[in-house]
Amino acid sequence: MGRPVDMTVNNFTGKTLILIGVDVEHGRFTEAPPKEIIFSQAWACASKSDTMMGPKGSATYAAKDRSFEVEFSWDHAYGSSRSSYQVSPRSNESVLYDIKGVFTGHKQSIQFQLMPV
Repeated sequence: MGRPVDMTVNNFTGKTLILIGVDVEHGRFTEAPPKEIIFSQAWACASKSDTMMGPKGSATYAAKDRSFEVEFSWDHAYGSSRSSYQVSPRSNESVLYDIKGVFTGHKQSIQFQLMPV
């Protein structure tokens, strides 16, 4: 399987997150985003082994009380290009975030961390 990436969301907001949308441009999930993230949950995706593109897409979650939404996006570039991972809060009540992991190499493991404002 080409270009795998494992992603974990560490949810320190104190609010349950509910999956509201997924968009996959390239690749496929080898482990789908969880429907609910209470504290810490993970998913994984990879490109198909016969393509020259790494996985690219996004997963959007909303707080169960609808106080905020947040989008997690990934683009695990093929070749020597640097991969990119983003967190995009969308709401009146924003969240703080940090992204940790190794952004180079064939197999990548990324942690998105959400914290309350």
